[in-house]
Amino acid sequence: MSEILKDPQGALKTILEGCRHFYLWLHPVDLDQVKQRGRELKNDRIAFTHTLLLAGGHLVAKILKADQQTWESFANFVLELAHEREESLRADSFAVVDFFEQIKKLTEDDRYWVLDPNRPNQELFRLNHSKNPEILALSMPEIEAAFKEAGWFFDKEKLYLELKQSKEFKLIKESHNIKDRIKDNGSTLRAWCFEIPGDEIFKRNLGTRTKKQF
Repeated sequence: MSEILKDPQGALKTILEGCRHFYLWLHPVDLDQVKQRGRELKNDRIAFTHTLLLAGGHLVAKILKADQQTWESFANFVLELAHEREESLRADSFAVVDFFEQIKKLTEDDRYWVLDPNRPNQELFRLNHSKNPEILALSMPEIEAAFKEAGWFFDKEKLYLELKQSKEFKLIKESHNIKDRIKDNGSTLRAWCFEIPGDEIFKRNLGTRTKKQF
């Protein structure tokens, strides 16, 4: 601290130079650098925040005359924190992941499959009302009833808020009026419509299957 008080301008210069240096390290703009590292941060705010932490740590390391190994350990620790923070922003919350996992489990229950009105040898997963194979359309009152029957409970208000931010199943429209593929008689219902991610097996399970023979 005494060294900072002796030369505050020098300390500020060190911090600013450290910010510039570490920001480029964490968040390179050169494409060749990006290809070489492969783990660069995409979020400006996260990169800049952790840059300040690195720059401050670098200044303290200089004041304490820390050895290179100690400094590198600290820098790598901050870098891991930055990447963990960015990964957490990319991922869905546990409640959202669990919500769709429960729907996957319901596709394994024969009670949730009904005859396709247009193809008598085919069955439809009756909780998905979308005619588009790329879209999952859910009637939330119906989902709540199915979850309750299966013994699964959730905080409705919190879950609905987090579903709107889902990154894997991106919400297209909330409470949207659609033509119901299950009844296929021109009737409509209100549904939450999500993009189905590129899991072909899951897409198929949410769609149709050959009628089971007993």
